[in-house]
Amino acid sequence: MSKLEEMSIQGIRSFGPENPQRISFSTPVTLILGPNGTGKTTIIECLKYAVTGELPPGAKTGASFIHDPKLTGSVEVKAKVALKARDVRNCSMIAARNLVATQRGTAKGPSLKTLDGAIKRVTSDGKITSRSMRVSEMDTEMVNSLGASKAVFENVIFCHQEESNWPLQEAKSVKERFDDLFASSRYVKALDALRKSKTELENKAKGCRSELKYLIRSKDEANQVRHQKVDKEHDLEDKMRELSKVNEELDPICVQLTLYRRRYKELVDYQANAKSLSEQKRNLEESLRELNNKIINKFEGSDEELKEAIEKADEQLGEWQRSLTRNEMDLKQTRSSIEANDQTKAELIVRKTCLSMEVQRLDEALKKRNEVLGKMAVEMELTDISSKFANGQELSASDVETVKKRLGVVIENAEKQFNEAKAALESDGKKAQTKIDEARSALVRVQQSISSQESTLSETDRELNVIDDKLKRAASASGELEDVKKKLDEATSARELLESSKRELEIKKSTERAQAERNSYEDQIASLDGQIDKAQQNAMVNQKRITLENDRKNAIETAKKLWVNFKLI
Repeated sequence: MSKLEEMSIQGIRSFGPENPQRISFSTPVTLILGPNGTGKTTIIECLKYAVTGELPPGAKTGASFIHDPKLTGSVEVKAKVALKARDVRNCSMIAARNLVATQRGTAKGPSLKTLDGAIKRVTSDGKITSRSMRVSEMDTEMVNSLGASKAVFENVIFCHQEESNWPLQEAKSVKERFDDLFASSRYVKALDALRKSKTELENKAKGCRSELKYLIRSKDEANQVRHQKVDKEHDLEDKMRELSKVNEELDPICVQLTLYRRRYKELVDYQANAKSLSEQKRNLEESLRELNNKIINKFEGSDEELKEAIEKADEQLGEWQRSLTRNEMDLKQTRSSIEANDQTKAELIVRKTCLSMEVQRLDEALKKRNEVLGKMAVEMELTDISSKFANGQELSASDVETVKKRLGVVIENAEKQFNEAKAALESDGKKAQTKIDEARSALVRVQQSISSQESTLSETDRELNVIDDKLKRAASASGELEDVKKKLDEATSARELLESSKRELEIKKSTERAQAERNSYEDQIASLDGQIDKAQQNAMVNQKRITLENDRKNAIETAKKLWVNFKLI
């Protein structure tokens, strides 16, 4: 009889992966006691897993059955369950199953991997054998070695406490459990297969019986047909013998008939040929009559003269044909020339349209140019040009040149004023900057002196207060009075220094006024820069006007040339 002796657990649930924990089982019963959470159920689950390879319910993929890698601070945890037992032959054996749980990246739970197991045996003669095998092979080997079915281990011996109430479940579920326990399901399946096979064979026998009747009838009909076939074959042999005799008699007749047919065919061909020739003769005679009727002047010469006349006529006909070919080629060239001229005409019409649009655009640009020049003439007080612009008259080239010259003078004057103002401003700026630097250095000195004098004054005030107190307490002390007088003199000199610092403050105010004047100069420079920019813009407008006027003149000349060419076409 098989029995369990010892089990080692490592890396399962609360059992750590560092050191294996062992438990020994006594005979015949081992009682496991302990409070909740001490691992009693884990021991039963490990026994069930070591024997059957089944994970506990609710473990899903088995990751919760392994020690959590997060608790150890590692990526991988290896688990091992080893069971020492005696098999049905009372031989010692050790079965070990290995698992690995891996925590990958940011995955919610670890992933489980089952490794190959191993079984180590000690035979009756003392030999030790070890064998590594897959999970399915190990499950079968463990069941055979311990002498009980897998269902008995799962549902009775190592039944989980959450499934221990299976006898109270529905009758169908309980029956399935008992069928698994007593291994009766295979016999039930065999009986079902036998019943199904019997039913199929009976149905097949019924079909065969009904088919047998038709087969017997078909057999009788086939025998009758065979007898009829034999009789017909005898009759056919007799007829064939008679046919051979008739063929022997017909052979000379067939030879003569073939000869007669060949001669008849030749006769028919001769008749058809004669009919065709007679028809051809009649057609030629008819054609000859028609030609004689059409000939007005009959040729009276000989055949040689007729041939010469025909040759001359052929030569004249060839000359006419060559002349016709030349005329056709000339006509073709003329037509191609006409088509090319038509195409050129269409292109010139399109170009004329484009140039007309360009002339219109240039007229509009010229109109805008005149408006700009008129406004500039008003601003520069050119009365003649501004009056023309007001009356809507077109400005001449001399007017444009006048505006251009006046604009150049304005720009030159503005540049001269700008340079003078810039030079004066730079000179004043340098002087003001020098004054500002001197004032700033003086201000710094005054501020330093004021701060030192203020500190001295405050210290002197404190000493005066102390001296006043001393004077009240000791009016008779003449030595102290002299000291007080000295300190009073020092305080008086300090006050004079403060008054001089006030004058330095006035210097600071004058420095600020100089800074304000400098800002005013900078504003004047910015105004002059704006005037210069405006003058430069006017110069750019004048240059654009000249360019547009040149473009307009060129476009008008091109349009005139195209119009002349168009008239020539």
